[in-house]
Amino acid sequence: MTTTDHRWDEFLSTMETHLADQRLLLDEERYDSIEPMFPPSDLPPMPEKFAGRTAAALADSMHLEQAVSDRMESVARELVQLPRTANRQPVDAGRRGLLDTAL
Repeated sequence: MTTTDHRWDEFLSTMETHLADQRLLLDEERYDSIEPMFPPSDLPPMPEKFAGRTAAALADSMHLEQAVSDRMESVARELVQLPRTANRQPVDAGRRGLLDTAL
């Protein structure tokens, strides 16, 4: 195995593990823990023999991205349906609010 082959094999293995971990976080609804992964800036050009693994990792990555995007849209729709606090009555001047402005 050449150095280039080794680097690509290592990167793809790391990427596959990362995607599996991110899918688990998605399944557990731990959206705030999902993080992107970027290839090293010095990764050499990909040898043809890694095209299949790379395509599979890209498809998995795009699926994960779509699932996160769908969830974001779902949350946005839920937030729009919540009552707006701007329509609430103002707090009595004699009653303390949550913030102590006397300081």
